[in-house]
Amino acid sequence: MHDVQPRWLNRDDAARYIGVHVHELPRLVKAGKLPAPSCHLGPRSPRWDREELDRLFGVAARSSGMDRAVRDAVQQIFTEGRARRAKAALKQTPGSRPGK
Repeated sequence: MHDVQPRWLNRDDAARYIGVHVHELPRLVKAGKLPAPSCHLGPRSPRWDREELDRLFGVAARSSGMDRAVRDAVQQIFTEGRARRAKAALKQTPGSRPGK
């Protein structure tokens, strides 16, 4: 069973997620150290975007973002490997001298 992490965090969850007391959030937002929360659910229900907090703190993207990063890295390794093999095959064509 997969543990689903909510993307939009309320005050308590956002504070716990970044490891501060809930009363520190307004000060951190005012100081520009945290993004302002979204009030798309209303002014009394601010929500912080977990992915934005991850980017702010330099955390690698999780779940599907991480899966994409891994796929991209694997694809790059395969592409580079094919290019090296093709280059090596050209060097080993009949009639070529070793070391050239």
